[in-house]
Amino acid sequence: MARLLLNCVVMLGMVAPATGLAAQNPVTPATNVPEIEIDPGLPINLDAESSEFDRLNNRLAFTKVHITQGPLDIQADAGSAARLDFEDTVWTFSGQV
Repeated sequence: MARLLLNCVVMLGMVAPATGLAAQNPVTPATNVPEIEIDPGLPINLDAESSEFDRLNNRLAFTKVHITQGPLDIQADAGSAARLDFEDTVWTFSGQV
């Protein structure tokens, strides 16, 4: 999960310029970010206002999603993934993240 959250932060920095969001919401790269050690055995909690499965695209979609593991958490207006396992899944978050 720690890798997931850090990957999401990195991906947001790369996606914003490509989508034109950089002009609206400039992203400043983080510097001197401390490495966070997270016990992978800690439970991962996913809470969402609603969820649905998009069979056409084989994606899980959540609205008002909040995912936590130990001291790490991410909240977004929307989040989606191809699988619900957190081991090796790419998540996409949008809206207010």
